[in-house]
Amino acid sequence: MCLSVNAQEAQTDSFNMKRNIIKNNVLGFFGANFTFGYERILSKHFSINFIAGYVNIIHEVPSRFEQSLSISGGGYPDIRDELKGFLVIPEMRYNLKKNIYKDKIYRGYYMSSFVRYKYLHHNFKDLIWGPDFSHTGISQELSTGLLFGYQAVSKDGFSFEWFMGPQIKNTVIHRNYFDSNLNENLFIKKFASPKESPYNNSYDVMQNGTVFGFRVGMTIGYAF
Repeated sequence: MCLSVNAQEAQTDSFNMKRNIIKNNVLGFFGANFTFGYERILSKHFSINFIAGYVNIIHEVPSRFEQSLSISGGGYPDIRDELKGFLVIPEMRYNLKKNIYKDKIYRGYYMSSFVRYKYLHHNFKDLIWGPDFSHTGISQELSTGLLFGYQAVSKDGFSFEWFMGPQIKNTVIHRNYFDSNLNENLFIKKFASPKESPYNNSYDVMQNGTVFGFRVGMTIGYAF
């Protein structure tokens, strides 16, 4: 009996030495966010998690001619918006109770606080007849929030995790329109602050806004 208990404790201690977890948020692929994370277990209750990712989003609206024929992909779009950039998320986690080692699974619920920074470069092409809203731009998002999640790691080291929680996000967008006449547009005057630009026939528009949101995710990974 004593040998059995000692063997189980040794097995548990051996597993607890796996304090590093690399992971990928599989839900990010649906939003063209390719992220990878690294978690370091500091103690039975605390860990730090760091996520870095690459963003590559392309939005296209089919031409009105294609829409009238209920077809797509055969010609040029009316609008094409390309967004490329990166994001970083440092996070501090607290396990709500001592993780349970049972049936070869290491599992536990946790709460965490995080800060998220996202940088995007915009390349917007407007091919619709009328005012040309084509522009390039830069957007920067800074958000913070709280998460509630659950993570399980098998004895072999494979990990699974889900999380969700509220966040508050502030976004600052700088746009450089190609058509200088757009500074007379009422929509831009109402929702943004245009200013003259030193570039040829263009001007800068800055937008600043804060919104509340909800963050969700699901990761798979490996512990070592």
